[in-house]
Amino acid sequence: MTLISASNGQWGFLKGNTLQVRGTGRTFLDIAQSKDGKIFAVTGSSLYRLNRSGQSSFVGSLGIGSMNALGFDAKGNLFGAAGQGFYRINQGTGQATLIRQIPGFSSSGDIAFDASRKQFFATSRSPGSSFDVLVSITPKGKARRVGNIGFGDVYGLRFDRGTLVGYTVRNQEISINLVTGAGRFRRVVRVGSSVTYGAA
Repeated sequence: MTLISASNGQWGFLKGNTLQVRGTGRTFLDIAQSKDGKIFAVTGSSLYRLNRSGQSSFVGSLGIGSMNALGFDAKGNLFGAAGQGFYRINQGTGQATLIRQIPGFSSSGDIAFDASRKQFFATSRSPGSSFDVLVSITPKGKARRVGNIGFGDVYGLRFDRGTLVGYTVRNQEISINLVTGAGRFRRVVRVGSSVTYGAA
């Protein structure tokens, strides 16, 4: 099921196109779920562990103050992005370790792992444009610009049966072409009076 974190501090699962709230309180800039069901979220400077009953527990400080992207690889390792930085995150302590600074990259808000290609896809802000750019990043931090998404503020990403799905700050759900980067509108998701911050 699709996980969503919202700007009003709520998080939960989408049922149809509507957020079913599981937890409230802290505003999580992004949220991630592993294949075996572990859920983590970031506030920007801290890592939290969540459970499906809605409880959250503080794991630790990331050691940086601007983390807005979070995702697991196929092996259950946790990664994140902040600004130009791509990081690996210790799930026991929360400590973020820089893998690489990526020139020209500026994390818009999420990373999602494609197991078939063995790489992450991320959204990046594009200077002088209102649209985000899709970027591919290997676990070692080697990055490549894919293309213009055609939508701005794409804060959430997830894979749905091989299709990369994005969520904008205007609560638009879009599909994103992995070859060209182009986004296509699918529907509007309902998160109350809030906006979508993260997805998994």
